[in-house]
Order: sequence, then structure tokens, then C-alpha cells
Amino acid sequence: MNKQQNKRATYFFMGITAAIFIAAVVSVCIGKYSIELQELCQLILGDPTVPQMTQKVFYTLRIPRTVMAILTGVS
Repeated sequence: MNKQQNKRATYFFMGITAAIFIAAVVSVCIGKYSIELQELCQLILGDPTVPQMTQKVFYTLRIPRTVMAILTGVS
């Protein structure tokens, strides 16, 4: 593989990784009970002021669904 192809493969991998990250964030935020981006950041940082219902939806529904979708896509 020459230098040009290596560079192109690196950019492709970075683009795919960014697209998966954006899709995961959108997947976590969108649903019947929407989670705002600010609440998502608070949840990730462990802020205890996030409403209990939001925490429950995030940890029991959204994260498992998103992780399983990513693992299924990778396999």
C-alpha cells in the first residue's frame, strides 16, 4: 500500500468512526421520551441532578439498544 492509499484509508476510517459516534448520540437522544443533549452530557459525567426518569430511560433502554446495534453492525 502506498502513502496515498494509506492516507485515504485513514480518512475513511476516521469518517466511519465519526458517523458511528454521531448515530449513537442521535440514537440515545431520540425516542418517545427524548433526552436533550445537555442531559446526555450530564448523564455521562455522572451528574445526580438529572431527573430519575431520564436516568432510567438512558441506562435501561437507550444504552443497551445502542450498544447492541453497534455490536451487530460491527460483526
